[in-house]
Amino acid sequence: MEISINKTTASGFQKMAGFSLDTQSRHCSMHGEYQALQTPVGMSDCPRCNAQRQHEALLRQEALASERALLRRAAIPERFSDRRIDTFNATNQRAEVAQRLVRDYANGFGEARRTGRGMILCGGVGTGKTHLAIGAIHQVTTGGFTALYAVLLDTLRSIKDTYRKDSAVTETVAMARLTAPDLLVLDEIGVQHGTDTERMLMFSILNARYNQMKPTILVSNLAREPLETYLGERAFDRMREGGGRMVVFDWESYRGVRA
Repeated sequence: MEISINKTTASGFQKMAGFSLDTQSRHCSMHGEYQALQTPVGMSDCPRCNAQRQHEALLRQEALASERALLRRAAIPERFSDRRIDTFNATNQRAEVAQRLVRDYANGFGEARRTGRGMILCGGVGTGKTHLAIGAIHQVTTGGFTALYAVLLDTLRSIKDTYRKDSAVTETVAMARLTAPDLLVLDEIGVQHGTDTERMLMFSILNARYNQMKPTILVSNLAREPLETYLGERAFDRMREGGGRMVVFDWESYRGVRA
Protein backbone atom coordinates (compact mmCIF):
# COMPACT_ATOMS: atom_id res chain seq x y z
CA MET A 1 0.00 0.00 0.00
CA GLU A 2 1.39 3.39 -0.98
CA ILE A 3 1.09 6.35 1.37
CA SER A 4 0.98 9.80 -0.12
CA ILE A 5 2.48 12.57 2.05
CA ASN A 6 1.43 16.02 1.00
CA LYS A 7 2.62 19.37 2.31
CA THR A 8 -0.08 19.44 4.99
CA THR A 9 0.90 15.97 6.25
CA ALA A 10 4.60 16.90 6.28
CA SER A 11 3.76 20.03 8.23
CA GLY A 12 1.88 17.90 10.76
CA PHE A 13 4.85 15.57 11.20
CA GLN A 14 7.15 18.53 11.74
CA LYS A 15 4.90 20.00 14.39
CA MET A 16 4.68 16.65 16.18
CA ALA A 17 8.48 16.53 16.21
CA GLY A 18 8.69 20.07 17.50
CA PHE A 19 9.73 21.57 14.18
CA SER A 20 7.86 24.05 12.06
CA LEU A 21 8.13 25.43 8.57
CA ASP A 22 8.99 28.82 9.95
CA THR A 23 12.28 30.10 8.61
CA GLN A 24 14.36 33.13 9.33
CA SER A 25 17.14 34.78 7.40
CA ARG A 26 20.31 34.79 9.46
CA HIS A 27 23.95 35.74 8.95
CA CYS A 28 26.97 33.51 9.51
CA SER A 29 30.25 35.37 10.03
CA MET A 30 32.05 32.73 7.95
CA HIS A 31 29.55 31.77 5.26
CA GLY A 32 27.20 34.72 4.97
CA GLU A 33 23.41 34.61 4.75
CA TYR A 34 21.45 31.38 5.31
CA GLN A 35 17.88 30.32 6.02
CA ALA A 36 17.48 29.07 9.59
CA LEU A 37 14.68 26.60 10.45
CA GLN A 38 12.69 26.72 13.69
CA THR A 39 13.57 23.73 15.93
CA PRO A 40 12.54 22.70 19.46
CA VAL A 41 15.70 24.34 20.83
CA GLY A 42 15.63 27.45 18.68
CA MET A 43 16.66 28.43 15.20
CA SER A 44 19.02 26.09 13.36
CA ASP A 45 22.70 26.94 12.86
CA CYS A 46 24.47 27.61 9.61
CA PRO A 47 24.26 24.37 7.59
CA ARG A 48 27.78 24.83 6.21
CA CYS A 49 29.18 25.27 9.73
CA ASN A 50 27.29 22.14 10.84
CA ALA A 51 28.73 20.18 7.93
CA GLN A 52 32.22 21.40 8.79
CA ARG A 53 31.83 20.39 12.44
CA GLN A 54 30.63 16.93 11.40
CA HIS A 55 33.60 16.60 9.05
CA GLU A 56 36.03 17.62 11.82
CA ALA A 57 34.43 15.15 14.22
CA LEU A 58 34.84 12.40 11.63
CA LEU A 59 38.51 13.34 11.18
CA ARG A 60 39.04 13.15 14.96
CA GLN A 61 37.44 9.70 15.05
CA GLU A 62 39.65 8.53 12.19
CA ALA A 63 42.75 9.95 13.89
CA LEU A 64 41.84 8.16 17.14
CA ALA A 65 41.26 4.89 15.29
CA SER A 66 44.60 5.31 13.51
CA GLU A 67 46.38 5.97 16.81
CA ARG A 68 44.83 2.87 18.35
CA ALA A 69 45.91 0.81 15.36
CA LEU A 70 49.47 2.11 15.75
CA LEU A 71 49.40 1.18 19.44
CA ARG A 72 48.30 -2.35 18.57
CA ARG A 73 51.04 -2.71 15.99
CA ALA A 74 53.61 -1.31 18.42
CA ALA A 75 52.41 -3.82 21.08
CA ILE A 76 52.28 -1.15 23.80
CA PRO A 77 50.72 -2.61 26.98
CA GLU A 78 47.40 -1.09 28.03
CA ARG A 79 48.92 0.17 31.30
CA PHE A 80 51.35 2.36 29.36
CA SER A 81 49.12 3.38 26.46
CA ASP A 82 48.75 6.96 27.71
CA ARG A 83 52.44 7.60 28.37
CA ARG A 84 53.88 10.59 26.53
CA ILE A 85 57.21 12.35 26.82
CA ASP A 86 55.51 15.58 27.87
CA THR A 87 53.57 13.86 30.68
CA PHE A 88 56.76 12.50 32.26
CA ASN A 89 57.04 13.58 35.91
CA ALA A 90 60.48 15.21 36.00
CA THR A 91 60.95 15.56 39.76
CA ASN A 92 64.53 16.83 39.63
CA GLN A 93 67.05 18.43 37.30
CA ARG A 94 68.57 15.12 36.20
CA ALA A 95 65.11 13.86 35.29
CA GLU A 96 64.54 17.03 33.25
CA VAL A 97 67.77 16.35 31.36
CA ALA A 98 66.67 12.75 30.66
CA GLN A 99 63.28 13.99 29.41
CA ARG A 100 64.97 16.52 27.12
CA LEU A 101 67.38 13.96 25.70
CA VAL A 102 64.60 11.48 24.88
CA ARG A 103 62.45 14.25 23.42
CA ASP A 104 65.31 15.45 21.23
CA TYR A 105 65.95 11.88 20.11
CA ALA A 106 62.29 11.27 19.23
CA ASN A 107 61.84 14.63 17.52
CA GLY A 108 64.95 14.03 15.43
CA PHE A 109 64.25 10.36 14.78
CA GLY A 110 64.57 10.81 11.04
CA GLU A 111 68.30 11.39 11.51
CA ALA A 112 68.55 8.53 14.01
CA ARG A 113 66.86 6.25 11.48
CA ARG A 114 69.34 7.32 8.82
CA THR A 115 72.38 6.59 11.00
CA GLY A 116 70.96 3.75 13.11
CA ARG A 117 71.68 5.67 16.33
CA GLY A 118 70.12 4.03 19.37
CA MET A 119 69.82 4.88 23.05
CA ILE A 120 70.14 3.16 26.43
CA LEU A 121 67.96 4.14 29.41
CA CYS A 122 69.23 2.54 32.60
CA GLY A 123 68.98 3.02 36.35
CA GLY A 124 66.70 2.57 39.33
CA VAL A 125 63.25 1.02 39.41
CA GLY A 126 60.32 3.42 39.09
CA THR A 127 62.27 6.35 37.70
CA GLY A 128 60.31 6.64 34.46
CA LYS A 129 62.49 4.83 31.93
CA THR A 130 59.64 2.84 30.37
CA HIS A 131 57.43 5.94 30.42
CA LEU A 132 59.92 7.91 28.30
CA ALA A 133 60.72 4.97 26.02
CA ILE A 134 57.04 4.45 25.20
CA GLY A 135 56.62 8.20 24.88
CA ALA A 136 59.33 8.03 22.21
CA ILE A 137 57.33 5.33 20.39
CA HIS A 138 54.27 7.59 20.36
CA GLN A 139 56.37 10.44 18.99
CA VAL A 140 58.09 8.53 16.20
CA THR A 141 54.91 6.75 15.05
CA THR A 142 53.19 10.12 14.86
CA GLY A 143 55.99 11.09 12.49
CA GLY A 144 55.16 8.19 10.18
CA PHE A 145 57.73 5.66 11.40
CA THR A 146 56.99 2.16 12.67
CA ALA A 147 57.90 0.97 16.16
CA LEU A 148 57.63 -2.05 18.44
CA TYR A 149 57.75 -2.41 22.22
CA ALA A 150 58.91 -5.74 23.63
CA VAL A 151 60.06 -7.16 26.96
CA LEU A 152 63.36 -8.97 26.39
CA LEU A 153 62.41 -12.06 28.41
CA ASP A 154 59.25 -12.56 26.33
CA THR A 155 61.23 -11.91 23.15
CA LEU A 156 63.87 -14.50 23.99
CA ARG A 157 61.18 -17.00 24.92
CA SER A 158 59.38 -16.48 21.61
CA ILE A 159 62.61 -17.13 19.72
CA LYS A 160 63.42 -20.24 21.77
CA ASP A 161 59.90 -21.55 21.14
CA THR A 162 60.68 -21.70 17.43
CA TYR A 163 63.20 -24.47 18.16
CA ARG A 164 60.40 -26.90 18.96
CA LYS A 165 59.61 -29.39 16.24
CA ASP A 166 55.91 -28.52 16.35
CA SER A 167 56.48 -24.77 16.16
CA ALA A 168 54.39 -23.03 13.50
CA VAL A 169 56.84 -20.11 13.44
CA THR A 170 60.44 -20.28 12.32
CA GLU A 171 63.32 -18.44 13.94
CA THR A 172 63.66 -16.40 10.74
CA VAL A 173 60.07 -15.16 11.06
CA ALA A 174 60.50 -14.39 14.77
CA MET A 175 63.66 -12.41 14.06
CA ALA A 176 62.02 -10.60 11.14
CA ARG A 177 59.32 -9.28 13.47
CA LEU A 178 62.07 -7.67 15.58
CA THR A 179 64.03 -6.24 12.68
CA ALA A 180 61.06 -4.92 10.66
CA PRO A 181 60.10 -1.78 12.67
CA ASP A 182 62.07 1.44 12.35
CA LEU A 183 62.40 1.59 16.14
CA LEU A 184 62.56 -1.29 18.60
CA VAL A 185 62.27 -0.71 22.35
CA LEU A 186 63.57 -3.65 24.39
CA ASP A 187 62.57 -3.40 28.05
CA GLU A 188 63.65 -5.24 31.20
CA ILE A 189 67.22 -5.85 30.05
CA GLY A 190 69.11 -7.78 32.73
CA VAL A 191 66.15 -9.54 34.34
CA GLN A 192 67.16 -12.73 32.52
CA HIS A 193 69.66 -15.29 33.76
CA GLY A 194 72.38 -14.05 31.45
CA THR A 195 73.18 -17.44 29.95
CA ASP A 196 75.37 -17.77 26.89
CA THR A 197 72.30 -18.60 24.79
CA GLU A 198 70.51 -15.47 25.95
CA ARG A 199 73.57 -13.33 25.25
CA MET A 200 73.88 -14.85 21.79
CA LEU A 201 70.20 -14.18 20.99
CA MET A 202 70.44 -10.67 22.39
CA PHE A 203 73.45 -9.93 20.22
CA SER A 204 71.72 -11.46 17.19
CA ILE A 205 68.79 -9.05 17.59
CA LEU A 206 70.99 -6.00 18.04
CA ASN A 207 73.35 -7.02 15.26
CA ALA A 208 70.52 -7.66 12.79
CA ARG A 209 69.12 -4.21 13.45
CA TYR A 210 72.61 -2.70 13.40
CA ASN A 211 73.22 -4.13 9.93
CA GLN A 212 69.95 -2.62 8.68
CA MET A 213 70.70 0.79 10.28
CA LYS A 214 67.62 0.51 12.50
CA PRO A 215 67.74 2.14 15.95
CA THR A 216 67.07 0.30 19.20
CA ILE A 217 66.28 1.70 22.64
CA LEU A 218 67.35 -0.55 25.51
CA VAL A 219 65.69 -0.11 28.91
CA SER A 220 67.22 -1.65 32.03
CA ASN A 221 67.06 -1.41 35.82
CA LEU A 222 70.76 -2.21 35.98
CA ALA A 223 73.31 0.48 36.72
CA ARG A 224 75.78 1.45 34.01
CA GLU A 225 78.65 -0.94 34.78
CA PRO A 226 76.54 -4.07 35.45
CA LEU A 227 74.60 -3.36 32.25
CA GLU A 228 77.78 -3.07 30.18
CA THR A 229 78.91 -6.40 31.63
CA TYR A 230 75.54 -8.01 30.92
CA LEU A 231 75.39 -6.80 27.32
CA GLY A 232 78.97 -7.76 26.55
CA GLU A 233 81.51 -5.70 24.67
CA ARG A 234 80.22 -6.46 21.17
CA ALA A 235 76.57 -5.63 21.89
CA PHE A 236 77.47 -2.53 23.88
CA ASP A 237 79.70 -1.36 21.05
CA ARG A 238 76.78 -1.71 18.61
CA MET A 239 74.67 0.56 20.83
CA ARG A 240 77.37 3.25 20.87
CA GLU A 241 77.64 3.27 17.08
CA GLY A 242 76.58 6.47 15.36
CA GLY A 243 76.59 8.58 18.51
CA GLY A 244 74.29 6.39 20.59
CA ARG A 245 74.23 7.46 24.21
CA MET A 246 73.37 6.09 27.63
CA VAL A 247 71.03 8.05 29.89
CA VAL A 248 71.34 7.12 33.58
CA PHE A 249 68.23 7.43 35.79
CA ASP A 250 69.90 7.71 39.19
CA TRP A 251 67.14 9.23 41.32
CA GLU A 252 64.57 7.74 43.66
CA SER A 253 61.39 6.06 42.43
CA TYR A 254 58.52 8.46 41.79
CA ARG A 255 55.75 5.87 41.54
CA GLY A 256 54.55 6.57 45.05
CA VAL A 257 54.13 10.30 44.41
CA ARG A 258 52.75 10.16 40.90
CA ALA A 259 49.51 12.03 40.30
